[in-house]
Amino acid sequence: MEEAAEDASYTLKSIVLEIEGVTSETQCKECGRSVPTLRVPETGQTFELEGDIPIGVRTKVRASVQGWDVGHARLVVLDFETSE
Repeated sequence: MEEAAEDASYTLKSIVLEIEGVTSETQCKECGRSVPTLRVPETGQTFELEGDIPIGVRTKVRASVQGWDVGHARLVVLDFETSE
């Protein structure tokens, strides 16, 4: 992405996603810490989250993508909405 931005003469500052899934807690394979994650049932994808978020519920998260350039990608939670 950064290469494409550079080719187009602009600077990529952030990427913000809105995604819905079920939160849980797991061990991060990169840093070894216990971290919250969001699993998207429809695709099976799991995203590491950074921030305070309830565990064990279906949640819509709006988050900034961080760490994609250093191999430790995670979603930094900007806000969220739970659905029961």
